[in-house]
Parts: sequence; C-alpha cells; structure tokens
Amino acid sequence: MKRLISLLLALTLALGLAVPAGAVSTTEAQQSAELLYNMGLFKGTGNNADGSPNFNLSGSLTRDQAVTMLVRLLGAEEEALAKNLSSPFTDLQAWAKPYVGYAYQNGLTNGVDATRFGAKSTATAAQYLTFILRALGYQDGVDFSWQRPWELTDILGITDGQYNAGTTQFLRGDAAAVSANALYAPMKGTGQSLLIYLANQGALSGDTVVVWDYGPLAFDDDFASFLFYPVKGSPASFQSFRLDKVTVNGLGCKTLQLNTPAQVSKYLASIGEAASGFGYVEITYDQQAALDAATEYYTDENGKHEPYMSNSWYHGDGIVSVNTYDGATAVDGQMIDLARFAELGNEGVLALLADSTNVERAGYTMSEKKVAATFNSLFERATGRVIIAMFASNVSRIQSVVDSSVRYGRKICLVGRSMVNVSKV
Repeated sequence: MKRLISLLLALTLALGLAVPAGAVSTTEAQQSAELLYNMGLFKGTGNNADGSPNFNLSGSLTRDQAVTMLVRLLGAEEEALAKNLSSPFTDLQAWAKPYVGYAYQNGLTNGVDATRFGAKSTATAAQYLTFILRALGYQDGVDFSWQRPWELTDILGITDGQYNAGTTQFLRGDAAAVSANALYAPMKGTGQSLLIYLANQGALSGDTVVVWDYGPLAFDDDFASFLFYPVKGSPASFQSFRLDKVTVNGLGCKTLQLNTPAQVSKYLASIGEAASGFGYVEITYDQQAALDAATEYYTDENGKHEPYMSNSWYHGDGIVSVNTYDGATAVDGQMIDLARFAELGNEGVLALLADSTNVERAGYTMSEKKVAATFNSLFERATGRVIIAMFASNVSRIQSVVDSSVRYGRKICLVGRSMVNVSKV
C-alpha cells in the first residue's frame, strides 16, 4: 500500500525540464521529488522561471547532498541546524557543515580521509542505499553489507533489483525515488514505517501535506465500506475528499460517498461507531465478475484456493493505493520484520523450520484485517449466538472477536483451558 500521501494544494511544477537517465522513470522521479519537497525532505537546486523548484533530477548527487537527505530522513534537520556540530573536514561549504557534522558525530558517515569529506564527489548507489538503511536503523556489518546494500533494500521494497555491483550511474532522480519508497519501509525492530515515525516526531513540514490511511468497516456479498482518515502526526487533513473512481480486480464499482469530516462523523455516530475520518465510501459491485477477473490467489484455512479481491482507489491524478495482500495484515497494523530474516541469513542461518497451518500450500492467506471486517459483518446480521472456533495462539484473531463483540453488545464466553489462559495474559 503506497502513496497514501496527498497534497491539499496543487503546485505548478515544470515537468520534463530535467529528464533523469538513471534506473527510475521520469514520472516516478518527478512525482517522488514533488512528494518529498512538500514534506520538507527534498530541496531543489534553484527555481524555474515560473517560481517552481528545479529539482535537477538528471544531475549527479553529491556526497554532501546525500548526507543532508540522510539527516532529513532521520527527522533530525532542526536538531542538526541548532547544534551545528563540528567535523574534521575542511572541504565543506557553510550550508553543509551542520548536516555533515551531525552525521559524523553520530557515527553515520566518515570522510574519504582524515580531513576531507569528499563533499562534491558523486555519491554512488551503494553509498546512498547505505545512508537510507542507516536512517531506518539498520547497521552495515550487522544487518547488511555496505558493499551490497541493495540485497536488503530489495527485501524491504525500497528497491526492486535495479541496483547492483554493475550500477555506474546514480542521479538525483534515483535518490528521490529511493527516498520516497523508503517512507513505507519498516524501521528496524519496530514494525513502524519511516513515514509514521516522521509524522509522530513532528518532522514533516508544510500545511499542504496529508498523510492518510484507510480501513474496512463492513464486508458483504457485492458490498463493502471503508473509512479514510489522517494518521497521527499528519501535518494537515482534508476538509473535502472524494474518490474519482474505485475498482475491484479492475472492474468498476458504484460508490456512495461522504466527503467531509462533519458528514462522516454524523453518519458514524448514527451507527454507533466511535471512529472519525475525512471520507467514507460504500461500494457495490458484481462479486462473481470480480472473482472471475482475479489474477492473484490465496489459500484459506481449509486448503482451498481463493481469488484476491483487490480494491484500487483513484484520487486526484491517478491510483493512490491498491488494497491487496501485503506484509502488514495484522489488526494492530504492525508490519512483519522482514529485515530480521535478512539479518539471520547474513549470520549464516540457512532455513526456518516452523509449524504453521497450511504452510505446505502455495499462495498467501487472507489478510487478518479482512477477517476482522468479516466478523463485524457477521455479528451485525446474527440474531442468535455466534460460535467461533480458532487456535488459542492466534491472539490477533481473539482480539478481533472481542472487538466485534463489544461493538455489537455481545457477551463473550471462552471455552477451553488454553483460550482462558491466553485471555488472562
């Protein structure tokens, strides 16, 4: 799920003035640069004739620029400028000294020798990816090799195999795209994305940036409803929000939308929901046709292969998110720590042997969030008892049942020693 960041005010940016020839497309580089610019994480090299920033995406990235980006992605720019820490390097311009000093004093970078940073030397793909991984809390020599950082960035979804030992050119456009992708990568040991970390730290600037997410409220045959809301720490929120189009597995849907926070709050209160947001949408569609159009499948608990129902939301200039299977399916929103698996591999672990239901079957299991939404739908319609069988070790699903029970005024009876024991913890 990506690009859950929107701009309240459109900027007039000169597209095509700088065409990157690196590993990313012109469009991806430009969109990434605009996104980062409006979050205060990426600056232009000057202004175009119309006053818009010139990102010089086809230009080389220098080492001092790369370190500056590292400090901003750490949410530490304000601290770096305030402390203006020293470094032993004599080849730095005045503007770069606080950033390099901060990175040097915190063990994030070194020079090319004792007195030179190599400020105007071109940053390589390996150097910049190493900086990105450090911003996420990963350590070279422990979590990854600085000579091959793309091995970990590929795993984390920051890169997609486009960088390797044969990469000879890394441009500002590459840096913009890599940095934008890094916003959605998990920080080491937290399961929290860099984007959410920066929002919580108050490190995002600009009153035009909305960092947002969405979640399902109900599922039924040919029907689903979703709530859209700003995440904690978002610099701004929408006062009016409308989806231009919604598709399920590529097929169009009919939508009923509430487009302002006031409308959403009033409706949610009327159905007993304590949540709030800036947008609400109900979609109706031909479920069988959508199932027939599926291109991806998962395996359910009974070993049956089922098609994915993939919802795509169109807002503004294009697709803003695609709701398919991803690593963050738990109801608490925590993401799987894929980087830890990479660490173990680097330490020499050859394989993970674990007991898991249906592990021998191909594909993915259904998202736990979708299971939780299905519980809500079933509880809402049930007129008698609701009996649910599950593994006592699946605490996340137990929590989903408890949440649905509380929402619909149900009493809960736990049967089985393990279920009782787990619920006491």
